[in-house]
Amino acid sequence: MAGEYRVQWIVDSSGYPPRSSPRTEHLRLFLWATSMNDSSPRAHLGPVPNDTVAHPLYGLMVLDSGEFDRKRIRQLRSNVDPIYPPVLLLAGPMHSIGVGVAGVLLLETVGNRRDGVLSLDGTGMGMWVTEANANGFRGRFDRWGIALTDKGHFCASRFRS
Repeated sequence: MAGEYRVQWIVDSSGYPPRSSPRTEHLRLFLWATSMNDSSPRAHLGPVPNDTVAHPLYGLMVLDSGEFDRKRIRQLRSNVDPIYPPVLLLAGPMHSIGVGVAGVLLLETVGNRRDGVLSLDGTGMGMWVTEANANGFRGRFDRWGIALTDKGHFCASRFRS
């Protein structure tokens, strides 16, 4: 699943105030493979043992605006801390978080940590991946934490330059 994706994000309902009609956003998602050699530039920490099994990908999601040439993508990646990334894939046994779920992409949550600290409260969103193939993946999103957030569904198509 590592790569660049165009994401169509359809908000069916929002936290507060409630939204009565759906809205669509177009985003760009970048996912890179995690490594046991990753290091946090700010905290000078690496991942805990076996972290790449539970968290095989990290990245970021931004508005799909302008051109994303190699230079811009390199700059975006250099600004992402691989130990505390804005997007982190939670993989592994999924029976506890949803039947038929292939994984959950955590977006800006307190759980986006690869340093061994477990955090469960706070804000953020989860993208539950229910279908995936070589061309992309799809699923639903909702809050991941105690704060009310948007919820809806998404489709991520692999971007081929």
